[in-house]
Amino acid sequence: MKVKITALKAPWPEGAGLGSIVEFEGKAPAWAVGKFVQVEDNADAEFHYEPQLSISGDGSGTVLPSIDAVNLAVAELQQQLAHAEGVNAVLQAELEDRRAELSKVTEAARTSEARIAALEAEKAKVTDVDAQADAEKSRLALEAEAKELGVSFHPNLGDDKLRERIAEARAKK
Repeated sequence: MKVKITALKAPWPEGAGLGSIVEFEGKAPAWAVGKFVQVEDNADAEFHYEPQLSISGDGSGTVLPSIDAVNLAVAELQQQLAHAEGVNAVLQAELEDRRAELSKVTEAARTSEARIAALEAEKAKVTDVDAQADAEKSRLALEAEAKELGVSFHPNLGDDKLRERIAEARAKK
């Protein structure tokens, strides 16, 4: 059967266009109905339509790949998936290792912070003791200087007052 193309929205042979003459083996496929007009059998065909095994079911004539090609593609995808799952398992294990390390480091940091706080508290105590000792030494030095200058004072007299009296005694001399 020979036909002249009147509509292009169909899987016509490559290069065929409006007005092209196409020859079919036997009758025209369902996808071509309404897209051509039949011409005489002695007309020169520019194209020959080779029917393809169509398993698409939608009438488009699109040929599906062979089952072997599909099986090969599925096998390749399964290999890729298995590889990806293996990589994922390795990454998950690595992530768990990092989390364990982070937990240890966090615990060590907490322990260090507690030790630092304890040391700072001890340092404050030592500083207070040192300050108290320095104050006692200063008091003793003030009392010694006051005695040397002949300044009379009561032991309950504050350091500042004692300093004032010492300064007055120095000024008089």
